[in-house]
Amino acid sequence: MRGLESIPSLKELQKAYGVLQSKKICTERSLALYSQWARFDPRLAEILVSKILSNWKNWNALFIQQELKKQPWPLALALLCEQAQDYGKQNQDDEKIFTHWKQMIFVVFPKPHFEQYFIGLRAIAGKAMLDDAQFSLSSYKKWGYLGREVLINKSNAQHTLDTKKTPTRLKAPQRKMILDKLLLEMTSVKVTDYLQALNFGASRRVAEMDLKAHKDLKPIGYTRSRIYKKR
Repeated sequence: MRGLESIPSLKELQKAYGVLQSKKICTERSLALYSQWARFDPRLAEILVSKILSNWKNWNALFIQQELKKQPWPLALALLCEQAQDYGKQNQDDEKIFTHWKQMIFVVFPKPHFEQYFIGLRAIAGKAMLDDAQFSLSSYKKWGYLGREVLINKSNAQHTLDTKKTPTRLKAPQRKMILDKLLLEMTSVKVTDYLQALNFGASRRVAEMDLKAHKDLKPIGYTRSRIYKKR
């Protein structure tokens, strides 16, 4: 597999943070390069998702495609765009246009065969890598990758998950396995505990339904203060 000529240094990553978080122009060439670096740095991936949401209308889809053809992992950017669409707020018309914009960029690229999205962050054949394979979010699998991270600021993730737009990206059997594992470690669970264990891969409403339906849990309290205790 062809890779980058060199792994980004801390100084290079910090420079990328500065460009993306400022009003400086981020060119299509920089976007393509930073999307490759994001595979080594989840923080950069989060910042890129935010930048995509705020700036995608200023980028030419065909220019991005041409720049990605020079890079080893063009669909690394596709995953970031997918998460921006899943968890970001856009009006209905913008969302339709964004879908076509995204398809125009990535239609020419073959998908990888379900490799780890992040490079060098997991122990080979370790528990975290196994969990990535078992509980991978559909936004990763759609583009040929494995991963569980929701790449938005977690303080904003909770707010996003309270909206109707929030997707549930883990299937019921996957969620049950995660909840059963959580109950091996905790005697009582809040909805926020469960959402964090899911890496925000489900809506609050779905999480509440899962907890309410679990045969080993008893709800105590009301609304936001409710906890679920083992019977």
